[in-house]
Amino acid sequence: MAAPDAANVYVAAPLVTGGILTAAIGTALPATTAAVTTGFDATGYVGEDGLTLTIDRSTEDVMAWGGSKIRVITTSHSVQMSLALLEVTPENLTLMFGTDNVVTVGEETTVKLNGVDLPHFALIVDTSDGDKRVRITAADAQVVEQDDLVFTHSAPTAFQITIECFPDANGDKATILYNTGVVTS
Repeated sequence: MAAPDAANVYVAAPLVTGGILTAAIGTALPATTAAVTTGFDATGYVGEDGLTLTIDRSTEDVMAWGGSKIRVITTSHSVQMSLALLEVTPENLTLMFGTDNVVTVGEETTVKLNGVDLPHFALIVDTSDGDKRVRITAADAQVVEQDDLVFTHSAPTAFQITIECFPDANGDKATILYNTGVVTS
């Protein structure tokens, strides 16, 4: 095993403003950290806490007669991301409240609050630490939770959301791409 090396410590900052990009479901995902993100749009500024990626795996022990554990079975698995969107745009509102619930005419946007299922979308998260890059992709994502909206004079109104990642054709819910060297693009 190699000795500890501080160069292997990754401090994630957004590669672009916000670092979160979305596109219509079915949009081709980039296969590398340097690949162009054609068809994806940035969601804008994200809150200072960044993005939290939660991988939840529940298991059940299989016990043999006599009390020996002989196997562990995965009973559920999920991948979720949580973040706070800071920009109020028609695109972000549509992501959070659904296409049919957001209507923009000129400078006025109306948002209907109801229980309609929210849209699915493709997702990219781009981060950097100097020349190092981490890109997270999900072919099928959906906002599944929204925290309270707080309107106050002392802080921005942040749209704190949780995004669920669903399996793609290969059964992968998300992919993390690491590049530890200089990226040219």
